[in-house]
Amino acid sequence: MSTIALFGYHLRRMNELAPEPEGDDALFERYRACGDEDALSALLARHWARAFGLAFRVVRDPALAEDVAQESFVKLARTSGYAERGRFAAFLTSIVVNEA
Repeated sequence: MSTIALFGYHLRRMNELAPEPEGDDALFERYRACGDEDALSALLARHWARAFGLAFRVVRDPALAEDVAQESFVKLARTSGYAERGRFAAFLTSIVVNEA
C-alpha cells in the first residue's frame, strides 16, 4: 500500500474510532511493535488538529499546512521511536516544526 493510500486510510479511520483509553506512548509503542493500524489511527485522531494548527502558524497557508501535517504523520509512522517516555506530543511537535 502506498504512503498516500495508507494516510488516506488513517484519515477515514480517525472519524470511526472512539477515543482510546491508552496513552499516546502506549499507542505509539503498539504501532511500532506490531504495526497496529488502529493505534496509529487513534494517534492521528488525537493529534491531527494540533499538528495542523502548529503547521498553519508556521507556514500561514492552509493547503501547505495540511501537507506539512500529513508529511509529519508519515515521518512519525516511519520513525523507530523517541528517547523519553511521556514526551510523544513534544516529539510530534518537533517533527511538525522541522517539516514546516
